Formats: sequence, structure tokens, C-alpha cells
Amino acid sequence: ADDTAAVQGCASEEDAAQTAASAAAAKEMEEAKDLRELELRMQETMKLKLGGQTEELQKQLEGLPKDLVEQATAKSRDMGNDAFRQKRFKEALQHYETAYFGTPQSERYKMLSNRSACWLALGETSKALDEAIECIKMNRKWPKGYFRAARALMEMGKPHGAGMFLKKGLEEIEVGGKNESERADLEKFLQQAEKASEHQRAMEKVTVDYKR
Repeated sequence: ADDTAAVQGCASEEDAAQTAASAAAAKEMEEAKDLRELELRMQETMKLKLGGQTEELQKQLEGLPKDLVEQATAKSRDMGNDAFRQKRFKEALQHYETAYFGTPQSERYKMLSNRSACWLALGETSKALDEAIECIKMNRKWPKGYFRAARALMEMGKPHGAGMFLKKGLEEIEVGGKNESERADLEKFLQQAEKASEHQRAMEKVTVDYKR
């Protein structure tokens, strides 16, 4: 009788554990579904922002739960980083769009920098430059914005313009500050841009002389 009771007790504990596990799994699936639905909603909201539809954007912003927004933002940012590392640039761009929306305004320049890198990798140099310029407008003290803009201009065959952005970045960024290593990168890139600009001017001069 004692053995039977013990067996029944174990069975009851197993049933309870299975029930709890099923409930936890169901809750996890429901949360994942809610998170995915919010991601899709955030992507649609971002499209409204990019399209300049500010009134419709305001409507979409209302009622979004803050905690889920933060989760979706972190998830989208991480997925964007993973996709970028694996060279799935279009996918990364989409994830960064979503992350931009949920990122605090004071930090959104980082998402613009990431998007600029994606556009450049896709060969969309004009869009890469536009995103970089918006990044700089949001934070003029952040080196990567100038670096992204210069990279885009170099790819467009405009080393002089790249040099102008790099010089401006060096003017804005404090010597010996927290961004000193990035500042050194800008200085190195500026040297490359100036050499490329000199070469371009020399080639243009040769072309003009030849036509004469």
C-alpha cells in the first residue's frame, strides 16, 4: 500500500511538473508571438517616419507597451548585428529600421550609422551618405558618422568631399577625449583621402593637357 501511494505521489508530481512546463512553454510562445507582432508594427511605423507621414506616425505610436518595445528593440538590434556579420545586409537593414524606432532619441544616431554601413555594403552610396549625414546631425561629436560619410564619398569617387567631412570630424572631436582612438582612425583616413584627391587632380590635369 505504501509503495502504491508512493507511485501515485510520484505520478502526481510528474503530472504537475508537465503541466507547469506546458504552461511555461505556452506563455513563452505567446510572448514570442506578441514580440513578433510588435516588431512588424514597429517596422510599419518606421516606414511612416521615413515617408514623412508624421500625423499617421503619431497614431501608430499610441498604446505601444514600453516593456515590449524595449525587448523588440534589443532583439532587432542584435539580429541586425548578426545579419551584418554574416553579410546579409538587406536583412540587417530591416532589423536596424525596427531598432531605430524603439531606441531612445539620444541614441538613435547609432542605428543611422549602422544603416549607413548596410547601404554602403549594398552599393547604395547615396543612401549611405544620407544616413551618415543624419547621424552627424544627431551627434556631431561621434566619429563614426564622419567616417561613414567619408567612406560613402570615397566610393562615389569624391575624395575631396570625403576629406572635408573628415576634417570637420577632427574639428568637432576633442583631442585626448574618450573617442581618441576613433579620432586617430579619422586622421589616418584623411591622409588616404587627401592622397586620392591629389591623384584625382593630377589625372584631371593630364586629361586637360592631352585634350589641348
